[in-house]
Formats: sequence, C-alpha cells, structure tokens
Amino acid sequence: MAAGAEAGAVGIGMAGTGGRNGLEFFGNREILMSWSPEQTHQIVEQFWESIGVRCPDDNGPLRLKLRKFRGGDYDLLAACPVCGKRKELRRADDPHRRRFRRWTIGEVQRVSESVARIGSALCPVCGAPIDWQAAPGLLLLRCFRCGNSNSWQHVYTPN
Repeated sequence: MAAGAEAGAVGIGMAGTGGRNGLEFFGNREILMSWSPEQTHQIVEQFWESIGVRCPDDNGPLRLKLRKFRGGDYDLLAACPVCGKRKELRRADDPHRRRFRRWTIGEVQRVSESVARIGSALCPVCGAPIDWQAAPGLLLLRCFRCGNSNSWQHVYTPN
C-alpha cells in the first residue's frame, strides 16, 4: 500500500496540507493533533506531583484546569499556549492507575487523624492531596487521583 493511501485511510494529513499550531488539515476540517500516550502519562504524573507541568513537545507551560465530579472522578483539561495542543485527561490516563486500590480501614483512620490534627493528608495509595469536608460528627475524605473515599461502603479489610 502506498504511503499516501495509508495516511488517507487513517484520516490524517494529505499531500500539501501541512499543519500549524499542532493542527493537521483534512479536507476543510482542522484536526487537533494531541500528545502521545507516553506524553499524556507524563503530564498527569507531573500534575499530581504538584510540580510545574510543561508541554512535552515545546517545554511551554501548560494551562491546566481540574474539574472534580461528585462520584469522585475528574477531568484534567491541559492546553499548551505555545503549540496549541490540548487534551482532556482522566483517571484512565494516569500511569499508576493499575496500582490503585481501595483504602484499608487503618488507612482511613490514619488519614482522618491527620486531617483532624493538621488539616491535610496525602492519599496512602497514590500520594495525592486528600480533599475533605467536615460536618458535625462526619468527615468526608476523597482522593480524586485514585478515586478513594471513606464514603464508599466497601473499605478494604485485609485478611
């Protein structure tokens, strides 16, 4: 199969349709080119490590917006003002997602004690900061990175 036919088959690029700002042209449409899965993993990891997140292509500072959803999931919107690439990232894009597991009862206790003592805690599973809300007689703990919460009915109890 000719290279041009192969490129046309996947809908990316046509002869003489070079891209600008991360965009490729297909007919009259602009198709946003995005980061590779490895680059996406790098962005997610840098975000949760609270270090400056830079574009893997041009090292420009990324604009990030974290949207937290009620069920504990999130969207992380990443955009590079330099090259124009952008992507909506989720927990499935996290390079450590296979290591995520439920909190144990002991971990919930330690996180609760830390929040009560110093007003903050890191997730014992993924190391991200814990979001918390307090009400009389109730403390709601939630980690948006790995999806843990003490409000779920099934906290893991090892045998």
